[in-house]
Amino acid sequence: MSTKERKQREKELLKKTILEEAFRIVGREGHQALTIRKLAERIEYSPRTIYLYFEDKEDLLKAIVEFGFAATLRTLEANDYYRNLSAEEQLKTTIANHLRTAVENVNYYNTVIHIIQGAEFKPGPHQKKIENWVSGMLKPFPTTDGTEQNDSVFLLFASLRGITVELVNRRLPASEEELNQHIDAVFQFYKNLIRV
Repeated sequence: MSTKERKQREKELLKKTILEEAFRIVGREGHQALTIRKLAERIEYSPRTIYLYFEDKEDLLKAIVEFGFAATLRTLEANDYYRNLSAEEQLKTTIANHLRTAVENVNYYNTVIHIIQGAEFKPGPHQKKIENWVSGMLKPFPTTDGTEQNDSVFLLFASLRGITVELVNRRLPASEEELNQHIDAVFQFYKNLIRV
């Protein structure tokens, strides 16, 4: 390995370290608690080093969101389980995974919502891949009102986010049974929108 290749690998490793620690801070304390100075102290580098990789906190938060989408995508791509499910089971499993992930990672979920609803946010490649995956998952379902399939994907994402925000911010499920009731209710809601 050449010196140039080694330096490039070290840079990529440091960027990954920065993202992982920022992800931990956001997950434990929320995005408001994340500062470049705090992050620099945690990884034992100067704040200037972090600015070599990210313009500012907002740029870092956007990267954290994409980091989370990348992890979700890796799980989807590595999981043959989905491929063996019917279209209806895939939809219910996707809803369940989304709600469970949000309930188990409230601070991170709130950060994602905060970032993706920003006026200047543009989805990254991993988020786009997930949207394409969901679009493919919904293809077997004709829409009940004649809307385009892309509209269905938009409605699924938008409404599921809204439902999840309400669940996370106002009334977290008290038990596994209650969470399952929410999952079933959301799934029934979508079954009314698309013909399963």
